Amino acid sequence: MSMSLSLEALANLVAGMSKSELIERLLHYDGRPRLDFTETYLKNQSDEKLRHILFSALSVRAKAG
Repeated sequence: MSMSLSLEALANLVAGMSKSELIERLLHYDGRPRLDFTETYLKNQSDEKLRHILFSALSVRAKAG
């Protein structure tokens, strides 16, 4: 994923992900900030909460660039 994506494009990318895609991205996220979630925890969260977590992490990483 390109770090030069605008926040709007990043939001659209995350918004289009299925729950399984969100969980997969969060479980294998490699960057700052560090994320440490179990698959069980993530599966029990709403899609919107997962989107919020992933978008937040990606936007912080993109900002730090």
